Amino acid sequence: MPPNWTNRNHRLLRHPLLRHPLIKPLLKPLPLIFFGIFLFLLFVIYLITPPPPSPLASSEHVNQALGAPTPFTVDVVLSMYKEDVQKVRENVKWLREILVGRGRDTRVWVYVKDENFGRRVGMGGTGETKGEKEEREREEVREVMKLREALGVEWVGKLDNRGREGGTFLHHIVSHYASSQPTTYLTPKKLAPHILFSQSLFDAPDLPLVKHRLEKTFRPMVGKGSTRTKFLSLSRYGRCECGRDNGPGGTGNYFPRMREIYAMWKDKLCSSRDGQLCTYKGQFVVSLEQILSQPKEKYEHLLEVLEAPPTHWIYDDPEDQTWTYKGHKSSVSAPFFGHALELSWPVIFGCEDPTIVSRCLVNDANATSDGKQKSMWEEEDAREREKDCQCLHGESGLGRREVLV
Repeated sequence: MPPNWTNRNHRLLRHPLLRHPLIKPLLKPLPLIFFGIFLFLLFVIYLITPPPPSPLASSEHVNQALGAPTPFTVDVVLSMYKEDVQKVRENVKWLREILVGRGRDTRVWVYVKDENFGRRVGMGGTGETKGEKEEREREEVREVMKLREALGVEWVGKLDNRGREGGTFLHHIVSHYASSQPTTYLTPKKLAPHILFSQSLFDAPDLPLVKHRLEKTFRPMVGKGSTRTKFLSLSRYGRCECGRDNGPGGTGNYFPRMREIYAMWKDKLCSSRDGQLCTYKGQFVVSLEQILSQPKEKYEHLLEVLEAPPTHWIYDDPEDQTWTYKGHKSSVSAPFFGHALELSWPVIFGCEDPTIVSRCLVNDANATSDGKQKSMWEEEDAREREKDCQCLHGESGLGRREVLV
């Protein structure tokens, strides 16, 4: 027969202290008190717990195909406007094939700056009803998933059309900077060891050069302490003199704010004695290590100025007033300052040695006309000259060892 758990027979409740005339009346409301405390704790937990992101609005939910990077991953970050989707898909496939041939995994991120993409995205305001918000979020999800599938990529997001492709690159760095800091082995970094930044399509004349540098010049990480790419342009290099693009093959234009970018990143005034390495078209590979070697605040400040409204002082420069590019004047979507940034990527990422211009011309000789290697040296010498078109961690372009911190 099971024991009788009534108040009469329960040992605890038969304790003399609990049967005292002054104590016994106090025990009756105890269940209600404990139940009230329980409800209060549930309410506190509800208040302090942030609501889960809506599966309709969360880009991470929509882009769940984006896995964690490995030491063999290269992130490809593309800035897309209104380019033909099929051509961008072919470009993505072409890049993947090249990088897979180097033993690299790839994750492709595409930022869309077309104003018509997800037309209602970002249009919500204080007067937006719950139903309108949900419909707007559904449309965003449909647009993102449709384009992600059409492009064959892991991640798609929308950005305002500000700051040219440089704004896209800085936004990507700033958005993922904190999550990419060195962490424990069990916590993967958000970004890959190397990142390829580019517009969504390469110009046709650049394709052989891009292929050559990714196949023959790019040095991915192969082991701790190994020499590896710090910065590698996927376009031609030039020699600039503190904003003057008057080196061999230069445009002859003057970008005065390049001097300030130089001072900001090198902590010293720009010197025109030797000049600085610059590059064109905003397409390059940079290591995550090099990105994180500079504080996040510098990238944030550049992005703030780059995406500033037309009333900002950056538009007061005389050169800005007279600038035209492909028939368009300086504007928020394509600011004059954005061209200064485009030329300054080597300086920003610690690769300003202008002698790379002459050495890299030799290294690329006869390799960009038909995509075939018709080098002037033996294969062993070609491997040694890989460093002539880039800056390396572990070894500089001139063969000197760098001190890594």
